[in-house]
Amino acid sequence: MIKDRRLLGILCLAATLTLSLPVKAEDIVIIGLFTGKAVLTINGERRVMAVGDTSPDGYTLVKADSNEATLKINGKTYAFTLGSQTSLKFAAPAETVLRLKADGQGMYTQSGTINNTPIDFLVDTGATFVALNRNQAGRLGIDYKRVGKPVQVSTASRVETNYMVTLASIKVGPIELRDVQAVISENEFPTEALLGNSFLNRLEMSRSTDTVTLKKK
Repeated sequence: MIKDRRLLGILCLAATLTLSLPVKAEDIVIIGLFTGKAVLTINGERRVMAVGDTSPDGYTLVKADSNEATLKINGKTYAFTLGSQTSLKFAAPAETVLRLKADGQGMYTQSGTINNTPIDFLVDTGATFVALNRNQAGRLGIDYKRVGKPVQVSTASRVETNYMVTLASIKVGPIELRDVQAVISENEFPTEALLGNSFLNRLEMSRSTDTVTLKKK
């Protein structure tokens, strides 16, 4: 059940970062070539691959004959001849990360989008779902009475009917999630759109001092 109150576990998205992992090197040696097949070592580990095979390292053998083998690595193709030894350096895939900082009042907001429409969020780790009021839903073009499912929600003073919907997408900073559950109230509360745990729980979260880091699982 959702409580209609400000909860102490609120965090603010104050800055966004995209972090790249260190560059790594791969040593590839071709030790055998055949029509449609190649024998090679990757970082000293021997592999026999037929055309179309993908190694556990993510390398695909595109073509092989008695002269050379062609490997697809990170979206690019490389040709190797028999006995050649090549050291390739690749940047590991970037991680999309949000760094969250609390302000002096412990109340935090962040601009984002719902279904590609801009909206300001109050980030609330105590809210079970993303939550909107009827005016916000109207501005976003969500016909919640038609597409939503009525649910009973406990507020500070009473039990009222809200509507459960599935939002096509929510984006905050560089992180976008699709098919996010949300509840929409029939009144003016919450006054801010709450970015609750139906969004936050789908991310990895870590905390040190006053900084929280979120990234996709």
